[in-house]
Amino acid sequence: TKNHEFLLYGLFIFPHFIFSLPMNMANWVANAQLRFSRMMVLNVSMQLIYISGIFWVYQTGQSLLMVFVVYLLAYALPSFFAVLAGWAGLLQIKKAKKTMVRQLNKFGFYSMGTLMGGTLLRSSDIFIIRIFLGPEAVAIYQVPQRLVNLIEIPLRALVSFFFPSLAKTNKTKGLGAFINEFEISAGFSFIMLLPLAAA
Repeated sequence: TKNHEFLLYGLFIFPHFIFSLPMNMANWVANAQLRFSRMMVLNVSMQLIYISGIFWVYQTGQSLLMVFVVYLLAYALPSFFAVLAGWAGLLQIKKAKKTMVRQLNKFGFYSMGTLMGGTLLRSSDIFIIRIFLGPEAVAIYQVPQRLVNLIEIPLRALVSFFFPSLAKTNKTKGLGAFINEFEISAGFSFIMLLPLAAA
């Protein structure tokens, strides 16, 4: 029933935030350090695990509960790898002063609240589709979106990689040099992403 399904959504929200937190932290640290290869490894692996798991659920006819388990695993495995590899920055907490830890805790509560609100807001379309059109419509809507996300991840990484250089060129060499470098960067991105988009 629908009530049972929404109860599952509610039960899995908190574990989702726990399992995805190390991966999110690793992404934030990698972004700050301009380590975009790490971001690609984490995000692409999460998408691939999720898509493979959903394909397995579909082929074997598993229940909705198993879909939630697959979703949690898709975040838990990259998070576990991020902790083992030291990408999440958890070891830095030992070096921090107590006052800094208190400030980080306050910021963390605020960030977690906004993250939860943002996630629920981003998922609102799925809830609306589920209520009015049923679970099949959600699957039809979600699968292509996940495939598009696989293209967006390297695209965002390339944009983040080229952006500092483009900003510096615009500031020091003028508009003409900026346009030239922008066209080269856009062409390189197109060539890199074309095989993935075609696949």
